[in-house]
Amino acid sequence: LASEEYLDLRRRIVYGWIRAGELGRADSMLGADSSIDGLALAGQLQVYRGDLSGALESFKAAGPYAGDRSEATRRTLLLALLQPIEADSLPELGRALLSLEQGDSAYAGAALDEIAAQLPPAKGGAELRLLAGRIAAATGRGEMAERLFRQAAVAEAPGTAPAAELALAELLLRQRKQSDAIAQLEHMILTYPESALVPQARRALNQARGAVPET
Repeated sequence: LASEEYLDLRRRIVYGWIRAGELGRADSMLGADSSIDGLALAGQLQVYRGDLSGALESFKAAGPYAGDRSEATRRTLLLALLQPIEADSLPELGRALLSLEQGDSAYAGAALDEIAAQLPPAKGGAELRLLAGRIAAATGRGEMAERLFRQAAVAEAPGTAPAAELALAELLLRQRKQSDAIAQLEHMILTYPESALVPQARRALNQARGAVPET
C-alpha cells in the first residue's frame, strides 16, 4: 500500500475500534498521527473519553478541511456542543456521546438530559438539552422532545434558543399542532430577528399557515 492508503486504512480501523468502545486500542493504533485527519480522529477519541479541552485543541488543530463533508459537519456540531462547557473533563458526557455513536439513542438521550441538569443553560446545559431533544424526536418520543426543546429555548442561552425554538416548532408541525407551531415560529422570529435560522423559520411559518384551514 502507498503511504496515504496505509494511513487511511489505519484510520478506518481506529474508527472501528472507537465504535466498538475499545478506546485504548484505538488510541494505540492512532499513535502519533499528526495529519489533519489524524488530529480530527484524535479529537473524536478525546471526546469519547471525556477529555473536552484536549478534544477542542485537536479539532482546532485539524481545521475545517479534515475528512469528508459529513465528518467536517460532525466536528462543527461537536465544537458547538463542547465550547460553552467550562469543565476540562466530563467523562459521563464522553460515555453518552459514545453510546450515541454506537446507536444506543435511549441511553444517550437520558444521559445527556441528566448531564444538562448539572450545567447552567449558557454553559452547555441548553446545547445538551437541544441534542437530547433531537434524539428524542428522532426516536418517536415526542413528549420528551417537547420538554427538552422548551428547556433549551431559554433567554440565558441566546446562542442555542433560536435552534431550540425552531426544533420545537418543527416537532409541533409533525404532530399537526399547526396553531401552536405558528405561535412558536412567530415568537422565534420576533425574539431573535438576527438569527441565521430566521429564513428557515419563515419557510416553516408559511408551511404552517398553509396547513391551517381558513375559518
